[in-house]
Amino acid sequence: MEELKKEVQEARRQKSRTLTPAKSEDVEEGTDQRATALYYQQELQQLKDESERYKAQEELESENKHRTEMENSRKELTLLAQSHRQELDDVRREGWEEMAQLGEELRQHRERVMAVLSEKEQELERLREAKNNSKVLISIPDSLGNGLDLSQKQLFCFPCVHRAVAP
Repeated sequence: MEELKKEVQEARRQKSRTLTPAKSEDVEEGTDQRATALYYQQELQQLKDESERYKAQEELESENKHRTEMENSRKELTLLAQSHRQELDDVRREGWEEMAQLGEELRQHRERVMAVLSEKEQELERLREAKNNSKVLISIPDSLGNGLDLSQKQLFCFPCVHRAVAP
């Protein structure tokens, strides 16, 4: 680079000298100066071209880096979305399983309740039949305390005893 600067300065010095067309030495010197100037112009153009190539390469590398970062982010988002979908599917499946289990428990509870109700209905029916077929003796002490046992029919015949016994 230093060498280039020196040559440019030398070329400028030579250019500033006045040339007289009568001297052939001066003509040759002017041709040499033009050749040197042309050489340096070509060098300068090559450096400019090389600089432009480096800039273009840098831009390309920067774009590639940005593109790579975007692709990595896109992949990460895709994986995250898949993870969330899987988690959502798992939660839904667990919900359906729990609902099925609760439905089964409800069905079993309903069966137990129906069995108890049926049992109670049968017991009530037996009691009705027993009431209609026979007298049920209820041992109720009378108000005088003489220990008389009154049947249910007799109890209804004596309202005053019934009222006295009923709390």
